[in-house]
Amino acid sequence: FIGRSYAENSENDFSEGSGLSNKKSDIVSNLELDINKNLSIVTRVRYDDNEKKLRRLDSTLNFKSKYISTNLRYFRLNSSINSNFNNGVPNQELKGKINLKISKNWSLGYSAARDIDLKIMRNQRASLKFNDDCTLVEVFYQKNNFNSATFSNITRNTSGLGIRISLLTLGSMN
Repeated sequence: FIGRSYAENSENDFSEGSGLSNKKSDIVSNLELDINKNLSIVTRVRYDDNEKKLRRLDSTLNFKSKYISTNLRYFRLNSSINSNFNNGVPNQELKGKINLKISKNWSLGYSAARDIDLKIMRNQRASLKFNDDCTLVEVFYQKNNFNSATFSNITRNTSGLGIRISLLTLGSMN
């Protein structure tokens, strides 16, 4: 998929960083490639052809088998547009997640996100899950690292243990 939108007049309510503030929008594209039943890639791009700049790149690699599911995501936002919308989101980030099925109902999980610009791990989570037809019980340890002036409006460094219990036919309780 590749696309762009056009507007009859340039007076609109969209902000400068949205890619929709001119008569023609930024060019956007989405590519999804299923290599086989286990492996897929999804990439999204936003390109400003007026300024000849890549505004956003977001790419995810997914792998799933009987015992392992994992994904790896890289994204990059243009820093000038990101400053208007970021809410603590970094300009470049690498995220990963892996789940290992160790028996019919038990699995181990780990996920992490790295801020490439600040060279810090933003968050990490390790978990042990029990999952049957009716119940999901997860015990996890999570650590967040937002100790930077960039993230002044959100909770800074935190870490802790948690338990999540979900009754799969009724809902969940954290």
